[in-house]
Amino acid sequence: SFINLDRLHDILEKNENIEKQIVFTFDDGYKDNYDLAYPILKKYNIPFTIYITTSFPENTAVLWWYIIEDLILENDEIILSNNENYICQTQEQKVDTFLNIRKKIISLGSEIFLERLEALFANYEINWIKKCNELALSWSQIEELSRDNLVTIAGHTMNHYPFNRLSESEIRLEIEQANKLIETKIGKLVNHIAYPFGGRSEINHREINVVKGLGLKTAVT
Repeated sequence: SFINLDRLHDILEKNENIEKQIVFTFDDGYKDNYDLAYPILKKYNIPFTIYITTSFPENTAVLWWYIIEDLILENDEIILSNNENYICQTQEQKVDTFLNIRKKIISLGSEIFLERLEALFANYEINWIKKCNELALSWSQIEELSRDNLVTIAGHTMNHYPFNRLSESEIRLEIEQANKLIETKIGKLVNHIAYPFGGRSEINHREINVVKGLGLKTAVT
């Protein structure tokens, strides 16, 4: 059976003995959720959730992971401004290069993030907002989706920063401001969130305890 997050919350609260339950979720807020996934899920009456990072529909998001992927695919060598050199001629080398650079970018932190990112890739001419304009859902699409009972619109912070690089007050601000904006746009409460970069490297007891204090129904890694 396909269930939504509210039903999942009920199951967890009541400690129900269930099996073969599936929840579909999509992170960030990409156009393909609307163009490709939604028609299929609608056809088969399957509920799903989209976790919205509000900088996506605001067209201010830096989708660096796609930009770096393209850069690596288009080049056999990446040279950062600190003279770190990555050979990426084979598929395996390209994957390794991406993972190494990803780790470095995540470690930059949230303060003047874009300036630090631009400085790191000063050897290349990059439009860091371009992918947002190409790939992100618009607010009108999000509003349309929210009117369908199959769709749960949930929160995924303002800027998709890794929480372990933020203070506790910054974590709360990222969540609360994003959820407030989403609620203003769709006219419904936001009761669920997903952690940005929700792996063990970015989420631990501190981050979980901060989110527990915000009165949400669920938070997912």
